[in-house]
Amino acid sequence: EFLCLFIDDALSWLSYTLIQSCYHEQLRHEITYEDFNVSSYEFTPSGRLFAGFDVGRKKDRSIVWLWEQLGDVFWTRLILEMPKIKYRDQRTVVYEIMRKWNVERICIDANGIGNQLAEDAEIDLGSYTAEGVEFSIVTKQDMAVRMKNIV
Repeated sequence: EFLCLFIDDALSWLSYTLIQSCYHEQLRHEITYEDFNVSSYEFTPSGRLFAGFDVGRKKDRSIVWLWEQLGDVFWTRLILEMPKIKYRDQRTVVYEIMRKWNVERICIDANGIGNQLAEDAEIDLGSYTAEGVEFSIVTKQDMAVRMKNIV
């Protein structure tokens, strides 16, 4: 839940019913870096693609999340976990994903260690295609409110 404040369903930010409505039996599960090969990953998009990249390395793992927009629904198409992977290898995988599937836009965690990766992506992929996002209480609240208003 938003800000990790777990409370009664009646008072929660997102109700359990709403969360459960987002599950689908064909939802793909997380894939680890060791099991992922962009050239052999089976996925043929028919909608617009968007991605998010949460950068980590030592304490937290990096995650690339790929969504496909079909109508007004965003479907998860890939959740790639990269635990303790070198930054250059993370960048290579992200760029391969972006180029192979012509991902329209990626937002990258630009706080701390993600700052250089976000800056490089903005230069290499273009400032519209890649955007570094510095997370703060204000930006997190804005994203949470916008997401809730969508659903």
